[in-house]
Amino acid sequence: MAYLTINGRACDGISLPEPAHGGFQMSIQDVDSASTGRGADGNMIRDRVAVKAKINLKFPPLTNAEMSALLSAVSDVSFSVSYPSPVSGGIRSGTFYVGDRTAPIYKTTANGVELWENCAFNLIEM
Repeated sequence: MAYLTINGRACDGISLPEPAHGGFQMSIQDVDSASTGRGADGNMIRDRVAVKAKINLKFPPLTNAEMSALLSAVSDVSFSVSYPSPVSGGIRSGTFYVGDRTAPIYKTTANGVELWENCAFNLIEM
């Protein structure tokens, strides 16, 4: 079973590529209201309105077909993601959007296979 699914497709190396070793990193972000800040006495006045997940992903070298499948899976304005939650200790699902997608190096291997290297992007909970 894949530990990460994007838009109903498993990142298992078959349906979608698996992240690289060490290429799955979680961030847990507090979202505060506009009224959050320091008072005149210097004490923090905080109005936390939500806690959201951010998943940083990096992938091993990908073929054109793998890259296309991966980018297609995150092309909608929002999509479902299931992932291992360090908070709950289980699998959690949510609605996410994708940040900037990067794939800085493109090369052809000795056997003629074209690869995209260092593909990375963030999935940010809505």
